[in-house]
Amino acid sequence: MHKIMIAAACGAAALAAFGAMAQETTEVVITTGHLAAMDSNADGHVDRDEFKTFVNNQVGKLDKDADGAVSWSEAELGMDRNTFDALDANKNSSLSRSEVEAQSEKDFAAADRDGSGVLN
Repeated sequence: MHKIMIAAACGAAALAAFGAMAQETTEVVITTGHLAAMDSNADGHVDRDEFKTFVNNQVGKLDKDADGAVSWSEAELGMDRNTFDALDANKNSSLSRSEVEAQSEKDFAAADRDGSGVLN
């Protein structure tokens, strides 16, 4: 198991994998089962592209009106308000893909503790 920082805006499927949403300062335990949910090529590792694809897919699931942003009303079933506010970098009360992608890059870097470019 790995303890990593996760602050990506993930939907219900991600919540099932992660068990909870976290803010930047909260650690979430990610098990091999969680990694398997993100490991699209089943090679036993999650690379940056797989992580990014997984996060983007979850954002797409949250964006019910397909306007390219996740409003609080779309996100509230999948995350708490503090997490939403922490991800909303420009404080416009919605999460853009760029806001989520910026945080997911930080999350991946923090999770890749050995600098190998993969999570395993």
